[in-house]
Amino acid sequence: MAIAKLAFDRSLLLLAVLLILLVNINLDYRWSRAADYFIYDQLMQQSGLPETDDIAIIEIDDQSLSLIGEWPWDRAFHAELINILTQANARVVAYNLAFGSGNVPLTSSDYVLAEAIRHNGRVVLPVYFDRVFNAGPLELVLPHAALIDEAELGHVNVYLDGDGVYRQLRVNDLFQQQRWPHFSLKAFNLANPEKSKAYEQEEDLLIRFAETAHPFQHYSFVDVITGEVDPAEFYQKAVFVGVTATSIGDPLITPVSREGRQISAVDINASIYQMFAQQGEIRALPRWLTYLLNTLAILLMAALIPRLPMADQLFFSLLMLALYIGSSLVMMRMGYWYPVAGIGLTLLLIPFAWNVIRLSRLFSYFRSETLRLETTRRDNSFHFPDQLLLKDEHALKQLIKVLGVEHYRLTPDSQYEPDSRYVVQKIIPLALAEHSCFLHLLFKEFGQKEQRQVSLLTASFSKHLSEPKHLSDSMHLADGSRHSAAGSSDIFSRQMSLVQDYQDYIAASQHLFESSIQGLSSAVLVADLGGHLLFHNTLVDVWLELYSGADRNLYNILEHCQLSGRMKWQDVWQQVLVGEQLVAAEARLDRAHHRMDVAINIVCLEDQRTGLPVLVVNISDISQIKKAQRARNEMIDFISHDMRSPIASLQALVRQAEESPDALPLAELLRKVDSHSRRALNFADEFLSLAKVESDDDIQVYDVDLYSVCQNAVDTLYEQAQEKGIEVGLEVDDDCWVSGNGDLLERVMMNLCSNAIKYSPEETRVSVTVARQGDSILVEVADQGPGIPEALLPNLFKSFQRGVGKQEAKVKGLGLGLRFVDVALQRHNSQIQVRSAQSGSTFYFVLKALSL
Repeated sequence: MAIAKLAFDRSLLLLAVLLILLVNINLDYRWSRAADYFIYDQLMQQSGLPETDDIAIIEIDDQSLSLIGEWPWDRAFHAELINILTQANARVVAYNLAFGSGNVPLTSSDYVLAEAIRHNGRVVLPVYFDRVFNAGPLELVLPHAALIDEAELGHVNVYLDGDGVYRQLRVNDLFQQQRWPHFSLKAFNLANPEKSKAYEQEEDLLIRFAETAHPFQHYSFVDVITGEVDPAEFYQKAVFVGVTATSIGDPLITPVSREGRQISAVDINASIYQMFAQQGEIRALPRWLTYLLNTLAILLMAALIPRLPMADQLFFSLLMLALYIGSSLVMMRMGYWYPVAGIGLTLLLIPFAWNVIRLSRLFSYFRSETLRLETTRRDNSFHFPDQLLLKDEHALKQLIKVLGVEHYRLTPDSQYEPDSRYVVQKIIPLALAEHSCFLHLLFKEFGQKEQRQVSLLTASFSKHLSEPKHLSDSMHLADGSRHSAAGSSDIFSRQMSLVQDYQDYIAASQHLFESSIQGLSSAVLVADLGGHLLFHNTLVDVWLELYSGADRNLYNILEHCQLSGRMKWQDVWQQVLVGEQLVAAEARLDRAHHRMDVAINIVCLEDQRTGLPVLVVNISDISQIKKAQRARNEMIDFISHDMRSPIASLQALVRQAEESPDALPLAELLRKVDSHSRRALNFADEFLSLAKVESDDDIQVYDVDLYSVCQNAVDTLYEQAQEKGIEVGLEVDDDCWVSGNGDLLERVMMNLCSNAIKYSPEETRVSVTVARQGDSILVEVADQGPGIPEALLPNLFKSFQRGVGKQEAKVKGLGLGLRFVDVALQRHNSQIQVRSAQSGSTFYFVLKALSL
């Protein structure tokens, strides 16, 4: 629809109407006559008459003059030639010589010539209009009185075009109310009396010449009268007699003249006779039809040019021009002349005129848009400043402090000599409170940090004293050169400079926006209603594993996220799209190596430019939050159950002692109180130890001998092992030193060994092995217990996880020991692992060995 409207644009219609008027007025005023003459001549050479044997030319040439004598000849020679042609039965004799009488009396030769003409009966003599005196009136010049009554007469008046070329024929010329047919037409009427009425009403015709330069057979006058030429050559031919000698001829330039060479009048009149004989005359195309063709061409161009790209407009104009020139050639061959120069120039002009209109509109658009863009830029709440503005020296000091520059000086000029202890000085011009000054940065060394400090300050203040970019004196052109915009009289260039500046501003803003989105700790997706992704940051690829070739449809992507509770994605989309709500949901995302808890926020917005709705999705990783929530819940369970249990037992013992003092012996009471209090204290110690190792505080690292660590742990658990008759074996290779925290490693070994003792049957063995393996040390704790069920292995190292079998149920504890081991080893860049079978379990980990 936009293209259709453009094709009938008001300005374009006005242009078309103006061009139609100019082109059609040109038909009367002939402003393009020179181009029309050129085109006519070129087309004439492509549409001339074919050669014919029906016409012969007897020429009074230089040879005849040299043999017969000087001109004029005795008219008896002409009478002799006419008699020869009479005997040869020539069809018509067109004698293209003016036998004027002047003041010379008649001679016997004149009577002989008159008798020869009378005897032939088909001789045409010329008449013409001329001025006897330069300032006098036109007079009719006739042949001698003795010849007028015996011969047919026709005019040989020549009317040349403005460029001196003979193209147009006056078929019937008027002199003093008497019509005189053309000399060649009179000859044609004598030769074809049945067609003598065909051209009576014609006035002007365009001459169609022959295709070749010499289409007729020429015979020398002297050769004919001396018998050198057989008179039979002229049988039933139209014979034209005329002068071709260079000294007395009257040649003319015609459209078929080669290289400006002139053609004799007798040849031209013979060509005109041939034109009448072959009905090859050319008439001007009817004026109404010319108007119509011109109008249709301009309207067609005006309708199609706006639809075409600029590169194709000129091509289409040339195509239309070629079409109209070709049409003119076809019409010329059909006998009509269509002057195509005016419309051809107009066809070439229309694309340029249309683009001038478009450029004018574009300029107006630039002018209004740049004003609007500048207003938008000023009013925009977020934009890049043209320069860094500092109100006073305090603001400068604050900036320098932020950058960490230790030594500087602020001076009114650039001259400052620093102390010799400073090896590098950098000078930056700036302005404070509208006053120019110089900042001297002083460095004792100039490394990467100092280079960055100077770079930031230079970038901030380099344009501080200059005009903003959109008012700059220069601009970059498309070819890479620079052009003065402010000092240029080219308004269009200045507008381009403003637009280029705003484009740079938009690009910088977009880059900042994209960088900001990329730097978020959340995954951001923007998609249309079809689910096609319009934008997403890198976290989407990381979290949702969107690799090349994968399905990048929003709806399919979010199917990877399992919504919490009973909410379904179908319900979410209906709330967002139909209900126009901001929907927040929680989900789980199964990745390759772990599971993530995520919070998903979805909103539907409308594009301000197109009005199309777009979906904006924000996915945040809440795994740590969920982990903290689970830890909090576990802690609450721990406090409400495990910690509460020994304390509740102590309270029960106290109430029992108060109600029945003699129910338990004092020793038994104290033993139970001691057992329950120790249990509560152990629970608290385990909990606090785990909390400490899980904190972000750095641990103290030093050289640790694993033999001492393991020996201390075994010694500490000796009594516990003795109670169950369990033997604890320790095997340690030499030089098993590591870098770590000895207290944490000792607690790790105690927890592993304690668990092994707790879950092992009586009278079994727990083996502790520390083995050197190249640059690493392998630590293993193996028991002969019942093994660990496979279903428990994934959650074995989580807090508050314990076995569920009969044997495990007898063991008292919180389930924090292995969690402590896992976290403590992670702080040592290691990881606890387990092998379990029905014959026992083995916990092991690897530490990097120290080279002693």
